[in-house]
Amino acid sequence: MSWIHWWNTTRQHQSLAYRTPTQVEAAYTHHQDPAPVAP
Repeated sequence: MSWIHWWNTTRQHQSLAYRTPTQVEAAYTHHQDPAPVAP
């Protein structure tokens, strides 16, 4: 199971500009504006 975890989260993906999925997700969520909350 540790190999699967590494494959899905830690390895660098060519299609992600040689970044890890964790790095891509962090960059994506960092640049998102929080959704306004309806009163």
